Amino acid sequence: MKVITIVERGLQGPPGPPGPQGPIGIGMDTDWYEGDGFITSSNNVQITGSLNVTGSVNLNSPIIVSSSNNTMGFDVEDIFIIKNSNDTLLKIKNSGLLVLKSFETEPTAEEGAIYYNSSSFEFFLGTGQ
Repeated sequence: MKVITIVERGLQGPPGPPGPQGPIGIGMDTDWYEGDGFITSSNNVQITGSLNVTGSVNLNSPIIVSSSNNTMGFDVEDIFIIKNSNDTLLKIKNSGLLVLKSFETEPTAEEGAIYYNSSSFEFFLGTGQ
């Protein structure tokens, strides 16, 4: 692995002393490493804004979703949402409620599946044969 150099340009200030950081506004980030087709960090990574991923995401630890770190100044009603291109399939509200996509007609039966029928106001479990 090799260290990736990330160049950040800030406001121009007076020249600093020469050294490992170089001129003001340029630094070396030793927290990130380049592997074979990927980058990695052993530190916590915070993303402000959106993260768009094309391909798959492999996680080797639990997923923790929290709205407690909301710094955007607005209320977060849904803290976890799974969507396809047309519908919200599942969401977890900030209150802890799990909300499933509602169906008006019965989907294809599948063992272990759960669905909510909004016409009959009933839940169904797929139990196999």
